[in-house]
Amino acid sequence: MSITTTTSSFVNNNSSIDTLQTPLLQQPCKNPDCKCRKESKATGSAARKRCLSCSCGDMQAGAVIVKVGGMTCSSCVSTVENAVNALPFVDSCSVNLVTTKAEVKIHAAAVDLQPGSEPVEEIVDTIESVGFEAEVVGITKFEAKEATETAVLSISGMSCASCVASIERLVGNMDGVKTVAVDLIKGMASVTYIIGKSSADKVSEAIESIGYDARVEHIVKPVASPKGSPGQVPAEPTVLRVCPISPAAGVEFEDARKILNNTPGVVGLFESTSGDSGVVQISYVPSRELGARDILAELGPQWRLAPRNPSTGYHMDPVLKHRILLAIPLAIIVEVLSMSMLGSLLGCWLPVVLLVTAFPVQYYCGWGFHKHAIRGLAHCSLSMDFLVSFATNMAFIYSAVWVFLNLPALISGRMTSHNTDFNDCMFFETTTILITVLLLGKALESRAKASTASALAELSSQRPTDATIVEEEDGSLRTIDVDLLHIGDRVKVLPGGHVPADGTVVMAGLNTACDESLLTGESRPVKKGEGDEVVGGSICVSGGMEFTATRVGSQTALARILQLVESAQASKPAVQRATDKVAAVFVPAILAFCAIVVCVWAVVSAVSPPQRAADMTDAEKALLVFRFALSILMVACPCALGLATPTAVVVATGAAATRLGCLVKDAQVFEVAGNRKRKMAVVLDKTGTLTEGKPGVTKTIGFQDSRAKAMLAAAEANSEHPIATAISAWAAPAGVDSTLTVTGFENIPGVGVKCDVDGHHIRAGGDLSWVVGSETMAKGMMEYVEWMQRERDDGAVVVAAAVDGVVQGCIALKDRLRPESADLVHQLRYALDLSVWMCSGDHEATAKKVAVDLGIENVIGQARPSDKMALIRRLKLNGNTVLMVGDGVNDGPALAAADVGVAVGSGVDVSTDASDVVIHSLRGLAPFIVLSRQTLKTIWRNLFWAFIFNIIMLPLAAGILYPPTGITLPPEVAGVAMACSSLVVVTNSLSIQYWTKSRYGHDEDLSKAIREATGRKAGKE
Repeated sequence: MSITTTTSSFVNNNSSIDTLQTPLLQQPCKNPDCKCRKESKATGSAARKRCLSCSCGDMQAGAVIVKVGGMTCSSCVSTVENAVNALPFVDSCSVNLVTTKAEVKIHAAAVDLQPGSEPVEEIVDTIESVGFEAEVVGITKFEAKEATETAVLSISGMSCASCVASIERLVGNMDGVKTVAVDLIKGMASVTYIIGKSSADKVSEAIESIGYDARVEHIVKPVASPKGSPGQVPAEPTVLRVCPISPAAGVEFEDARKILNNTPGVVGLFESTSGDSGVVQISYVPSRELGARDILAELGPQWRLAPRNPSTGYHMDPVLKHRILLAIPLAIIVEVLSMSMLGSLLGCWLPVVLLVTAFPVQYYCGWGFHKHAIRGLAHCSLSMDFLVSFATNMAFIYSAVWVFLNLPALISGRMTSHNTDFNDCMFFETTTILITVLLLGKALESRAKASTASALAELSSQRPTDATIVEEEDGSLRTIDVDLLHIGDRVKVLPGGHVPADGTVVMAGLNTACDESLLTGESRPVKKGEGDEVVGGSICVSGGMEFTATRVGSQTALARILQLVESAQASKPAVQRATDKVAAVFVPAILAFCAIVVCVWAVVSAVSPPQRAADMTDAEKALLVFRFALSILMVACPCALGLATPTAVVVATGAAATRLGCLVKDAQVFEVAGNRKRKMAVVLDKTGTLTEGKPGVTKTIGFQDSRAKAMLAAAEANSEHPIATAISAWAAPAGVDSTLTVTGFENIPGVGVKCDVDGHHIRAGGDLSWVVGSETMAKGMMEYVEWMQRERDDGAVVVAAAVDGVVQGCIALKDRLRPESADLVHQLRYALDLSVWMCSGDHEATAKKVAVDLGIENVIGQARPSDKMALIRRLKLNGNTVLMVGDGVNDGPALAAADVGVAVGSGVDVSTDASDVVIHSLRGLAPFIVLSRQTLKTIWRNLFWAFIFNIIMLPLAAGILYPPTGITLPPEVAGVAMACSSLVVVTNSLSIQYWTKSRYGHDEDLSKAIREATGRKAGKE
């Protein structure tokens, strides 16, 4: 018997079975006491459920594909499924009547799957025992993947891209670490590792070993979504922070772990390492059966909700603040004594006083630089801190050695300020000024970097702290912390109040409206009525309402938006990955350049010194070269290079989310969409994109038989397409007849649907010949043909329906264009000079009518998903960057195939997997393209500044102007210039934020703003 074993393509092999290795999310549970394993062994798969305490999950060894013969109806399907599901090693059995194939998933506890093995043969025997033929046609083996978790750490002490590269290289090489991503702007790192091979503590210790302070903020454990109906919200864990009611309560982490260890829905507990003594963080999956109040009740009265973390605004590091406050007065003292007559009053004791005063600045205030340099050097990792530490230590140690060597002469009075220029021999003022300026620059840079993330802080601030719930028993009101909300709670919101969670309105006033501008970009209040969805974080501006909470904690739209924005801000476009590579070798290159300069000057000074240095002594020449070396080390700036891209990305993603209602999933999008060197083609879907996606029946012909309408409604009810929904609602306004049995349902994209309803074959679609099954028969139905053509010419979508090959009637539907569609096309074509295409699955006549109304020249009708992908490939081959705009569901393959996939969603629907960008409204599309151009332009300006700064300043610091002009760059000035270069980059990135605020902060004419940004003249028609 010949068997093929791949599920996607058949391989001819008469002797063996090739297996397809497919990774799974989790590994089998190795805990012998696991509850789910015991249940599965004792009672079979029917009693098996997910084990949340040990994360064994629904691990499967593989799947067996069986060809089943003899099935005629859904009863046959049920018979086969029930028989196979009863086998103890089977997780699930799914039978498709149309393909007559059964997919049987085998639990990992079963033996290894092989042709002819006991489980495989038992499946075949079971199917044959209930009266059907069975033949194994494929076996798929799943490759177990070790369980992982992700630790999120806060890291302090990073100053440039070299620091990021050092941490990523060190942690990435650790055993068990899968991925590591470090965010320089936020000072955060996300590390995914294999459980058992690594841990958050090991990662933290490794980071601290190279001189940075690391702290585990929280740990994310993967949780699979429960099985449910389509559209069900995935089971995302959220975190509840609890602590003892007082230090005297006598409870700690281990007590909480013992209590909650076997609680279904609790997926993890860990002690907070954020400086909150006694705080326990509980990761759980919110549901109607489990909520925060249930967990607190189970813990007992000794526990309470932990205080909320402080706001995410800028707060100066207290240690840095203390060091700055100490360094400033000491630096002033050293500078005054070195440069004024006051120093001469100290006479021979001046060098000693300068040494004592400069010492705390060098080794206390500047300890952060030295610590990172030492630990980095131990791991062969060089950063800006090494340059600072190396330069200042050289200057300070040289000066200190000079003082100690000349101490006898100073004490005896042979060397005084009258016969010796101390400033030519000591560099104490240089080191103190450098350390102080760099500390001030670090503080200013941190503040500026915090400003780049202000949009994220603005979003976070929308989350209220309290919620008012309506008690079920007596209808009384109770105010609770928002973290204690349960799914199913009835929440009351007064006018002016913030909505604390996502939910469905159950009671609203006549004029109830919510401001969702910060979440969706929609500036006008959105009216709310009973049954409407509300978004957590929005503001009830009028009317007041009550709603039932459907999503709480990290499941809410606001939380998911924040996660999406944070993820995008942490991602790296290609240009940043390139600059990171440059930054990684920057410090060694500077050290090599410095060594070359010193050697060149040493040779030149000895062989042919410049005229200005001809009268210098050898010691004076050496000091001059020494100053050149110090200036080179101080002026070299990898920080500006490392900040050039991430600061612009952080500002742009935040501005896109809060100002334009655009959620960017990957920073690479800005680089692709903003590239003006390549032509851009925008491909627009029609239904649900240019139209509202809510078609309504406008005209019908035929349908004299009410039974036929009922069967059509039952058939269309199995499709999620908006047209099918509208037809089903028209054909059965009171609801689909539940007594009708639908079998063999098949939705053919771009064609229609077909199925059997109570033994009658139903077809519905736009092609009459396909509906009746014969092109000849269709041509004979001129009444229907002419009616369908007239409606299509009028812009309607037409669907014909047939029962057993006999046409029952035709339906015309129209979907209103979105109000902003015409403006969008005008902006794309005339303001941005882009090529615009419309690609629709509707009939060509209908698609052309809509295209003419909108002013779109390039239109393709009757396009199947494969046709859309073919168009995208063709446009790419012609040198275009393709931006595909669709509804995010039906256009998934096309969105994934495009260079940039844009899904038109809502404030609640932000997790469209196939897209790169989610926009709330088409109004945000053109501004997003302009924002991408501005962002890419800003990145290139930043990089230009970072490179040109070093290109100009390094030769100047090396003394290139000294021979002809005598101009040098003092080390102190070099340090100030280096600190300022980073501030220039960050400030330039902030200009993106000011740009979006000035143009898109209010209801302005977007076309005008776009024309201003692109420098084009208005009005080409």
